[in-house]
Amino acid sequence: TSGVLKTDQLSLTFANSNLQSITLSDGSTHALSSALAWYQPFTGPCNADEDCQASGAYIFRPLSPSEPPTVFTASSLTLTTGPVCSVAIIHASSALVTTIRACQGALDIELTHRIGEIDINDGIGKEIIVRYTTDVDNRDSSGRTTWVTDANGMEMQSRTFNYRPSWPLKVIEPVAGNYYPVNVAAGMFGGEEGIMVV
Repeated sequence: TSGVLKTDQLSLTFANSNLQSITLSDGSTHALSSALAWYQPFTGPCNADEDCQASGAYIFRPLSPSEPPTVFTASSLTLTTGPVCSVAIIHASSALVTTIRACQGALDIELTHRIGEIDINDGIGKEIIVRYTTDVDNRDSSGRTTWVTDANGMEMQSRTFNYRPSWPLKVIEPVAGNYYPVNVAAGMFGGEEGIMVV
């Protein structure tokens, strides 16, 4: 399913039941998508010489440190236009629903992800993530990918892919090592462009 939601400030383009891009009132169009996905968690068992920390409460550790997440396939898209706000509702299943709301006069959009009962009838646990994709070039002068997250809701902290400013990082968890807990906001910026998720 495809379509467009428009307000006086922006328009959102959908294809294959997912958000694809946002066009601002100045006519500029930017790639922007959101997807619910999952990693299979590491649960053990381990040999005596291995690090046996299983994924669980406060520990995010995918089974395969190099596999990309499995994206839930969107099965339906409903677009509703109203006089104040327009809404897109994307279903991946009855338990996985994304709602995108754009209102007149606003330069931002609201995305709400409802995650209900997770199907584990296949015997596989699932670490659920929300993945945002955009065309913002957020590389620093050294070519490293950078972004910001809040630090426990207190301040914004700069983050760099596979890098730590205070010690030489040996990358052994390339997926989990680049995930950060976010209480309030995360964002990335490049030149005159940027995106913030609040």
